[in-house]
Amino acid sequence: MGNRLSDGSAPRGNAVLLHSDDESESSRNLSICSLDSELPKSKEGCLSIPGLELVKASPVPSQDASPPVAAPGGYIEAAPERQQPRCSSLVVPQATSSPRRTWGSTGCLANKAQSSSPLKRRCQRVQTLPAGLCTDDSLPSRSIKGLEEGQKIYDVYYWEQVIQEDGDGGKVVFCRKKEDEAENKEFNKVMKIKSKLKLQKEGFGEQYRKVLAKMMSLPPHPGIMPVEEALEDDAFYYVVAPRASNSFFAGLLLDFEDGVVPEAALRSLMTDMLEALDHLHSHGVLHRDIKPDNMVLQAETDEATGTQRRRVVLIDFDHADSDFPNNGSEQERIYGTRRFNAPETYLCTFSRQSDLYSVGVVFYMLMTGKMPYSDELFDGLSQIHQQQPGPRILSPRAIFQDTFQRLRDAEVDWNCDPWPLQPVSMDLCKQLLAFSPALRPRDARAALSHPWFL
Repeated sequence: MGNRLSDGSAPRGNAVLLHSDDESESSRNLSICSLDSELPKSKEGCLSIPGLELVKASPVPSQDASPPVAAPGGYIEAAPERQQPRCSSLVVPQATSSPRRTWGSTGCLANKAQSSSPLKRRCQRVQTLPAGLCTDDSLPSRSIKGLEEGQKIYDVYYWEQVIQEDGDGGKVVFCRKKEDEAENKEFNKVMKIKSKLKLQKEGFGEQYRKVLAKMMSLPPHPGIMPVEEALEDDAFYYVVAPRASNSFFAGLLLDFEDGVVPEAALRSLMTDMLEALDHLHSHGVLHRDIKPDNMVLQAETDEATGTQRRRVVLIDFDHADSDFPNNGSEQERIYGTRRFNAPETYLCTFSRQSDLYSVGVVFYMLMTGKMPYSDELFDGLSQIHQQQPGPRILSPRAIFQDTFQRLRDAEVDWNCDPWPLQPVSMDLCKQLLAFSPALRPRDARAALSHPWFL
């Protein structure tokens, strides 16, 4: 049994939609838990964030009505009274989310010289180093190549289809090598063209170059879209990558024409996401903008069975932190996409748990066909660029802090389909979407040890 994929238009801001008449669950108290002394403590041994209190770490029990049973890895899962359905719900819109929802350049929110500001004191710092953190010292070095004097990019690459005009992510085109033109090869590569002037104006010039260099030296992984080549001239960066088989939602529609998404397929999608994230994190990279628009499905062949499948591949690392945790978890900017961002990121705090929260939003969306929070909760963010000058103008800091408070007070609907019939998957999603980063899995590997994957 299961609901079906359909080509319907999504409401404002929604990536997917499935109507449900179920009531939200009753409100719950939220606490910040300290795990392995990861969180900095005040003189009294606690942190002061409105509405939250510091408590000792304990396993997060399942919140289902059924009695809990022990499970591997220290998790608690509910004993289901009814057999779980083997599929989930997904409604795919005709268009992807608007580029205007992506905001990585909203302005500086903190001053390094003002480390004792109230906002800084409220930032919940979760900065832990995963076991076996990898280094890339033994990898062959690749660098950004400058075009030769008098050479233009169209002397090296040829394109005829523009898939994105110059927006937040830069201009994006399907292209091929100029030398392949005689052989009439397909346009099997994607090029992103980034303006250096725009990056400098937004304060991303140095950071973008560091991220690009890091991604070029990153060890290959099937879940990470590689950078094949990076060129530059005085005005632009030209970043070339393989062309993906399908976008995320388009690939799902191709694989499940009858509209039924089996639970096994969802488990495979989630495994792909978390394995890719583990690879990034183990090499000191935070993505900071996990969402379906930054995922593609790439066809691959299973060497053992010879069968083909589509793997989730992460793309778009423009706003990544390429040197975590050395850069620290507290940042001067907010990165990402509003409805996929973890609550603490609105206080300029980023960690591996922030990326995991975004994966949890995607998981909730795939399971239920809707987002965990309503659009209205993020209405204040639209005021940042729409306010008229005047004595009562709100600062970005105040707006982001208000969004953090709204997320703290909001409730996620855990009574809608299919959660009541799938307590184990619901338990995983609850942990990923925990308000406190310390209540989420420690890292992607810990999330993969959840009983739902076993």
